[in-house]
Amino acid sequence: MLKRLFALAALIFLAASASGGDRPTWTFDSIAPQTADKTTPEQQIYLVLLNQIDLWNRRDLDGYMQAFWNSPELLVIVQAQQIEGWANLAATYQRGYPDRSKMGTLSLERVKIRQMGDDWMALAWSQIHETGGDTFTTEAIIFRKFDDGFKIIYDQCSILEL
Repeated sequence: MLKRLFALAALIFLAASASGGDRPTWTFDSIAPQTADKTTPEQQIYLVLLNQIDLWNRRDLDGYMQAFWNSPELLVIVQAQQIEGWANLAATYQRGYPDRSKMGTLSLERVKIRQMGDDWMALAWSQIHETGGDTFTTEAIIFRKFDDGFKIIYDQCSILEL
């Protein structure tokens, strides 16, 4: 399954890079004027991300983890570290932030979303403000719709610390 997720991520990257002809490449951009319709898949995904920001800033890691697919097949890559499975990701966050006050304040700078087959891809740019300096992130996130809403099934994050 892991190889399939890597292959899916590569295909998504290639498809996202290719021109979509007359149809727009990205169907949602958070810096563009938004519709009031909160029922579109793009708006639902955007709301998941906004909720994650709020939960992070409230230091609620358990709530933050609810946006991720609770499966051993969840894949998250941060820089060169590959984390497989929801339980492993939750444990990584718990170990990384035993003192929740060290989490910093997260702000979402921009999100772009598009459909990729049955799944959805979001590109997210964010910033974590910490006492020692700021951290900028760029993420490629794949969402899948489940009975209880959209969940992150794959997340690849690049980090720049200043």
